[in-house]
Amino acid sequence: MRTALFAAAALALTAGTVQAASWEYTVTSGAATFTIDPLSSAGSIASYYNYFSSEAHPGFALTPHKMHVFLHEDTTTGVLGLGMILNTNTSGTAGDLEFDLSGAPAGAAPAVSDDPGEASATPNGFYDFSWSSAFTDGFAIDGLEGMAWTIILSLNGLQSGLEEAGVMHDSGGAAVSTPVSLLAANDLIISAQLVETEVPVPAALPLLAAGLAGFGLVARRRA
Repeated sequence: MRTALFAAAALALTAGTVQAASWEYTVTSGAATFTIDPLSSAGSIASYYNYFSSEAHPGFALTPHKMHVFLHEDTTTGVLGLGMILNTNTSGTAGDLEFDLSGAPAGAAPAVSDDPGEASATPNGFYDFSWSSAFTDGFAIDGLEGMAWTIILSLNGLQSGLEEAGVMHDSGGAAVSTPVSLLAANDLIISAQLVETEVPVPAALPLLAAGLAGFGLVARRRA
């Protein structure tokens, strides 16, 4: 019994670790690479995009003349989506953007589009957006959860009405923007990969295990 108690005391002083897997989302634009946490809400990316009156009304503030790109997770279903919103309804400037999207996995599907015919009929394909000064433009796809993928947005050089671009992501429960390039030479690459990390095990767990072992030892001796 004394040996078991000494073992329990030693284990209590040293917490261990276990391997845990989680999805990591990485953005690359030009020479910059950074990880992001998706935005989230208790609803689909279509409801978060909130399209009505010919414009988007998302869960974050829009900036005039800006390309907003974001990942979104539905906290009720776990469904992950990718969205883009161009401009605001108060910018006073019309615009145009053309790009190709590739790398969306099988199972991904269109979730919302500002205007019929501008977004590709399938997630992978050609997108051609034109918006007036009083409206937004953009799209969203979903079905990206639970798998590794690398999506590439390739601007083809035909763009107007945009002055900046940013990836919107979660930071402590708030939506923040990290700038990315609008240059056609710099593809916007967003990827998902499963990574393993070491998670600390609280010291109380080894102590509990050792205590149970001690009780078992005593029970055997009494028997």
